[in-house]
Amino acid sequence: MNLMFKFFKTPTFRAFFIFVFLFTAIYTFFIQTTFATANTSLDYIYSFQDSQTGGIIEDMDEEPSHLQTDWAIMAFASAGFDPNTVAKTDKSIVDFALQDICKLSAVTDIERKILALEAAKIDSQNINGCNLHQKLTEYINIETGQIGEDVISTIFGVLALSAQNQIIPANSIDYIISAQQENGGWDSGWGTESNITAQAIMALESATYTGEALTKAKEYLKNIQTETGGIKYDTNEWSVESDAFSDAFTLMTIHAMEDQPTAAYWLNNNFSILDDLKNLLNSDGSYNFSSAYGKTTPVWTTAIVEISLNRKYLPIKNDLFLPYIEKITLTPSPITSQTVTASVTTTNTPCDTTTIVTESSQESIFDSKEKTIAKTNWEEKNIDKISENQLSSQPPTEIIKTNNPKLTLKPTNESKQKFQWFDLDWRWIIVIFPVALIFGGLFRFLQNRYIDEK
Repeated sequence: MNLMFKFFKTPTFRAFFIFVFLFTAIYTFFIQTTFATANTSLDYIYSFQDSQTGGIIEDMDEEPSHLQTDWAIMAFASAGFDPNTVAKTDKSIVDFALQDICKLSAVTDIERKILALEAAKIDSQNINGCNLHQKLTEYINIETGQIGEDVISTIFGVLALSAQNQIIPANSIDYIISAQQENGGWDSGWGTESNITAQAIMALESATYTGEALTKAKEYLKNIQTETGGIKYDTNEWSVESDAFSDAFTLMTIHAMEDQPTAAYWLNNNFSILDDLKNLLNSDGSYNFSSAYGKTTPVWTTAIVEISLNRKYLPIKNDLFLPYIEKITLTPSPITSQTVTASVTTTNTPCDTTTIVTESSQESIFDSKEKTIAKTNWEEKNIDKISENQLSSQPPTEIIKTNNPKLTLKPTNESKQKFQWFDLDWRWIIVIFPVALIFGGLFRFLQNRYIDEK
């Protein structure tokens, strides 16, 4: 007992105490804040899951959509959660994604489905007797390398083949490169724009292409970076501000190219894409489409942003999955809202959340046909310039009353990868104690050497 008492009075213990105190302060105020962003975003997506089918419903829609569900699968997979365990009842988001899968006929639907299922570690070449790879190859033009109808379907065809670890036809890469415009971007139907350009970069990277086309594409995206650090849709006069889709897809390409979003090249006015996305984040974890137009397909938007913030890119490949475990808390809180606001804390396991709201149409993100999103003067003037690659339609607002428990989530797996040395669990006790002793011993040595001797 005397030895223990003496130890508590030594500089070693004081150093140990200071170290633990500083670490705890940093963990609480910095790391927890970092986790909260990713957690609330996943919470938000999960709150729109239909408990009966397992599908994801877009805000202000009424039925689950394969579009939103597929991107939700990729979002959870990018965060390190097994999409098969994302379920409010016995139906997961994967269960919904597998519905009528053998009936898929549109090439863009097939490509998106492959990306989603492979992200969830499901073999898309063998699903209940259905082979999506075989379906995809039926759209490949052997002579030209074109996949499907246009360059968009070719880009996502290459990404899908890469997700399946299949050989990518060399002429498919040639076809994509040949479609690059003089300014370095790719044309999705209304001129060059950021989304399809970023997606083209990911396709080329997935095929290990290293040529000049990548440099030109990178410069194109840099040239449409705004003063807020974000990326605009294109260079047209109507495109005056950044948006979440352009930010997120560009951020994905930055990771695909093994660049850093905070590197000097990607700063404008000393702001980065990360700064711009932070300005679009809402308190409920969702992301606005842009500052001017607010929540436009926020569930879909949030899923795409979540992928980029988890430092992932297409095709999504994650070696480590954690189960997404539902856990009902003891303090249910009634909610009346057109969207769901989740209460988020950090616990040992991902947990249950609020109920469902609504959903958007099942049209493909890869189509370049025009879409209407809301009845505003801007849209009436410019909707013909907006591809579905970026926006989707919005039905009228619907208010839904729910009575569900509050929600808590564990930090995402990518957050754990990024800050795994700050994950305070039993392993930290093993690490902190000897480190503190070493620092304490060093402090004592310096004290004896330079202070006590004097």
